[in-house]
Amino acid sequence: MEKNEIKNIKLEYVSNIKALAIIMVLILHSYSALCYKFPDLSMLEFGNAILWDSFVRPAVPLFLIISGATLLARDYNIINWYKEKIFMRLSLPYLFYGTIYIFILHKPLSSYLSPSTICYHFYFFSTILALYILYPILRIIIINANKSVVIYTSLLFISLPIINFLFPTFSLFDIHIFNFDIIYPFIGYYLSRIELSKYKNTALGIYLLSTFIVWGGTYFLSQKYGQLNDILFHYLSPVVILGSFSLFIFLKHSDIKLTNILKNIRDFLARHTYGIFFIHPLIMGKLYYLYNKVNLIHGLIIFLYTLLICCLIFYISEKILQYLKDIANEKKKTIKFIELITKTIA
Repeated sequence: MEKNEIKNIKLEYVSNIKALAIIMVLILHSYSALCYKFPDLSMLEFGNAILWDSFVRPAVPLFLIISGATLLARDYNIINWYKEKIFMRLSLPYLFYGTIYIFILHKPLSSYLSPSTICYHFYFFSTILALYILYPILRIIIINANKSVVIYTSLLFISLPIINFLFPTFSLFDIHIFNFDIIYPFIGYYLSRIELSKYKNTALGIYLLSTFIVWGGTYFLSQKYGQLNDILFHYLSPVVILGSFSLFIFLKHSDIKLTNILKNIRDFLARHTYGIFFIHPLIMGKLYYLYNKVNLIHGLIIFLYTLLICCLIFYISEKILQYLKDIANEKKKTIKFIELITKTIA
């Protein structure tokens, strides 16, 4: 197989996972409001809502795994890393969408320094920013580590969130000096380079098993305590960690055949995952207001409307920016400003 073919296959699985992950995020947030209405739901409604929620738990972890698989494979000059990735790729879109939220929701300007106060879902920016700051250091470890160091570091990153999950009051040593989220990109980097295709079906089985453990455990605990118990929903719960890595292995090694139309849709979603992540809570907030009695059908409607509106926004944005680029090219004017806007809307 030619190198270009191999590269295209790698890019395809990355695009597949990114597109699927953003759809999972939209499904997750469409049904989460219903989950939190327990116990004011029938057990059938509650069971169905948390089943959807359980299936899409790997949504955010998949983004972190892909981040490690792609970015930890590269060497960067520190200055360029901060300029191109931390400022242009991460911070500029955050400032743009943060300004929209602050203006619409009448938030104080100090909210810029605390993303989750602008919108709860903006915690993801804080998470990914912390990881991006650590990536150059992590890259040095990866380059220079021998097998025993890799095994030690992997076990460390896996065991610490499990200890924290099982023993929240653990204080023998301060485990919180570690960023627990780093487990996903670090392990993701190595999983992306290991041939595990023969375990593809096993990985799918583990993901499905973990999904039903999350679903059954959440159902049982919530019924027992009379309110939603979301301890198994957490991204760093052992069962979600296991399910997320298993789903990644399955998707990476699956030969997914798509028509040209579906490929275009996938590539479009993969290009705009970051922008959709920022804008979708604003759209969903309005839809929650329209469907103030959220139920299973309304959850599906909210998901479809949100997906459609997000796609429409970014499709129109792409067309406008391409039109401006064409005009700039015809008049032989610089298009750097237009490229800056393109990066800003993510």
